[in-house]
Amino acid sequence: MSLDVGDRTVVVVNVSRYRCDALLVSPAGARAVPLEGLTFPDVTARAHVFLGAQARLETRRLPLAEKVRLLEQVRETLDWLWGSVAKPVLDALDPLPSRIWWSPTGLLSVLPLHAAGSFDTGESVLDRVISSYAGSVRMFGRAGDERLPDRPVLVVAVPEAAGLPTLHGVDEEIRAIEEIVTPTVLRGQSATLAAVTDALAGHDIAHFACHATQNLADPAESGIVLHDGKLGLGNIAAVPGGAHLAFLSACRTGVGAVDVPDEALHVAAGFQTAGFRHVVGTLWSVEDQSAAEFTSAVYSRLRDGSGLDPGRTAVAVHEATLLAREEDRYDPMRWAQWFHLGP
Repeated sequence: MSLDVGDRTVVVVNVSRYRCDALLVSPAGARAVPLEGLTFPDVTARAHVFLGAQARLETRRLPLAEKVRLLEQVRETLDWLWGSVAKPVLDALDPLPSRIWWSPTGLLSVLPLHAAGSFDTGESVLDRVISSYAGSVRMFGRAGDERLPDRPVLVVAVPEAAGLPTLHGVDEEIRAIEEIVTPTVLRGQSATLAAVTDALAGHDIAHFACHATQNLADPAESGIVLHDGKLGLGNIAAVPGGAHLAFLSACRTGVGAVDVPDEALHVAAGFQTAGFRHVVGTLWSVEDQSAAEFTSAVYSRLRDGSGLDPGRTAVAVHEATLLAREEDRYDPMRWAQWFHLGP
């Protein structure tokens, strides 16, 4: 089978009970890098510890001693990812490209490879390359990006939904976008399933400031929470293709079922399957203020003269993540959840 990735470097990380390797696919061809420090049992154990710590850290009024212990588990996970996967891969790439695409398999897909790093030495993926994720090599065959004029961006904002906490930072997030472009805004009661579905067909960029739901037993039931229901994967798949960017400022839009992680059935993948060339998603919950600041940082970097350049999305997410990391390098829960999916 031919793997045509253009001028890109894609890293497929294979995790199995027999051995673990990174398959490096680039214009020079494909070659395997043995990951001798990576084992199937380690991936399984580390993923479950990380997911457990992540879920517990989202608890309100967590005792300080417990928070310190859980954050140490998160940092240990990123250290382990660096030594076992990221550093061997980056060291094997000579010359090292400015950007790579990660394509992890198994439970490795629920971990933030793009944020792997050593807190002792200060080395990290973020400081060496710009990272994106590739759900499939086939996505590289789509049409290229086009610079957009200063046209309305669709913003879907639902700060209050039945049975869910209020999103207090939504209006600040909207204002951050309005400083860059003049968006079409569907907020609150205006953000119905019918209105959003109709509007998606007429916009090249869609920004969601909402809650998201994840059904780990049946990932196909996951979706974006709107005023009168859920924009599920089935609704998303029905959107006409050809759009440029879906910015999902919602919790866990890049997490699918833990028992079948390879299938990548999550909200972010759903938008890409529907034809959105670039998708910005999250691996865990996002604090309101952090979401507004990250949104502002990304859109300010997408601005190009009188319009927006979606082709800069990966760079914008990378730079916004570095900016967020400056606030507190030792709390990855505040800056490592954002990722870019796309070519």
